[in-house]
Amino acid sequence: MSPRDRHVSFVFFHHAGILTLYTALTIGMTYPIAFKLNSDLAAYSADGHTFYWLLWWFKKSIVDLGTSPLYTNLLFYPDGVSFANHVLTPFTGFLGIPLQQFFGLTATFNLIYLLTFVLSGYGVYLLVLHLAEDRYAAFLAGVIYAFSPFHVLHTQTHLDLANIQFIPFYALFLIKLGERPRAANAIWAGTFMGLTALCSWNYFVFELLFTLIFLVHTWGHERGKVLNRRFVLSLAGTGIMAFILISPFLVPMLIDLWGGAVELSYRSSGGGARGYSADLAAFFIPSNLHPLWRDFPSLKGIYATLTGVASEKTIFLGYTPLLLGIAAVFRVGRVRTRFWIITFFAFMILALGPDLQIFGEEYLGFTRLPYNWFIQKTPLLRGVRVPARFAVMCILSLSILAGWGFKSIGDLIKPALKPIAAAAAVILVLFEFTAPPATSGIGNLPYPYRKIARDRGNFALLEVPIALPQNVRRYMTYQTVHGKPIISGELARIPAGAWNFIMGNPFVRLLHYPGRITPSLLSTLPTGFAEKKIKYVLVHNNFEFYTEPKISPGNFYHGMAKVVRGEKRNELLAKIHRLLSGHLQRSSLSTPEITVYEVY
Repeated sequence: MSPRDRHVSFVFFHHAGILTLYTALTIGMTYPIAFKLNSDLAAYSADGHTFYWLLWWFKKSIVDLGTSPLYTNLLFYPDGVSFANHVLTPFTGFLGIPLQQFFGLTATFNLIYLLTFVLSGYGVYLLVLHLAEDRYAAFLAGVIYAFSPFHVLHTQTHLDLANIQFIPFYALFLIKLGERPRAANAIWAGTFMGLTALCSWNYFVFELLFTLIFLVHTWGHERGKVLNRRFVLSLAGTGIMAFILISPFLVPMLIDLWGGAVELSYRSSGGGARGYSADLAAFFIPSNLHPLWRDFPSLKGIYATLTGVASEKTIFLGYTPLLLGIAAVFRVGRVRTRFWIITFFAFMILALGPDLQIFGEEYLGFTRLPYNWFIQKTPLLRGVRVPARFAVMCILSLSILAGWGFKSIGDLIKPALKPIAAAAAVILVLFEFTAPPATSGIGNLPYPYRKIARDRGNFALLEVPIALPQNVRRYMTYQTVHGKPIISGELARIPAGAWNFIMGNPFVRLLHYPGRITPSLLSTLPTGFAEKKIKYVLVHNNFEFYTEPKISPGNFYHGMAKVVRGEKRNELLAKIHRLLSGHLQRSSLSTPEITVYEVY
């Protein structure tokens, strides 16, 4: 074997070994997901089931229907809906097509979930290996990034935000581009920027801001590099490569935004950016996902005081990474750490949102933070509606600093002891970040849907209650089996007009807001049902019903409605059945849980 062949063999087995180690850690930290790929879904929130549906839809549209995944009439039938501004996550959609062919839908979702940990760790490993030239420091940094509570939580709630793996790859090739402005580095940087965008538009924006910080920092310390013609051309090549990859999805989104089809900023009724900001204390409070202390009343009390919704509070940085990061600040030269320190604090400040909040109390009342005058006032940037998600870039920066910190300490000990020290540090980090996954079962398809799935006819379903995410996402999960169009749907950004049929058809509107049903309106006819091939109306007797919002815009927003229980709920359900039984025949498909009415 020639020296070159030996080198190639060494590199291959080295990186294969690193990937194997990250895979083993992933299997252990996410146990038992790898052993229940086809039974348990690695998602506990209703959002997780939306992404489950999206994986199915991507394959359905491209393979089965031969259409664009950017539009469907399987939701919000008969008008359909555009996905141009929804979190479509094309990367996972395309990846899911061959995986579904071999493993099925549930296993595909879980495999993508597991892959985000492996690739995230590996990406940071390569980045720190390039910067610090220390394999142990690089591996530890990858563990910090991959298994951070922020990542763990979002893998089980938002599949788009779980895909943090391409951010460090982009950072690596952007840095290489600054060092050697070559076409290869530009192409790789553009590829990973594009892949990031195809996972999450939020992360794409974060990379743009990261690039801006990189350019400003480089300008301040190596101005000639920024002005170098080859660097400018290479950076332009990065942008062009990214645009080529994302343009099929970016252009339709911009058209929708320009035409006002979707609302870019958060609804004020949903709490606005302030309600989705990071509380400064949350960065330093132990994770509420840890099995040893998550049930402590004191910890629950602390988290109850923190600003924001539950899914955005879990941004704990870890004490071991913080201590190693501090070591890097004091023990490693400023030239090596300055950029990452700046990046860490810049994104932390953005994550805090428009106002500084500590344990739920507002400070600095005399002024507002940069998110208010930079992000919220800038077109397109204000589409980043949840400031707390900027924390992912803090975690990346801290991972790099922690890697540098470990290297500076490791250089003081005997080489034979360095692997032991690295293993000890990894164990400490994994202990701090331990968070067994909360899973949900897809469950058995209810009897009426099993019968409907066997019917090869072309028709649609109207399910009641019509709205609320917790209801609709179940309907969408059922749809992955029966494949029939449904009247409602749930998206991150619902385009104007999606609710036209629901709000415009008098009979459907009464089913949507049964509180309006009076004896005089019981004669309202199900006009247009047969013509639009709406064959069945399925009433889920045990699902959650809701009141009509006091302010009722054209689009229904669940944040304005209230779930009703007890006698009020029973009253609404009785009104629905009186309306339907007066015009439609009860079907033999009915069960105690689901009453089915047949239109034709």
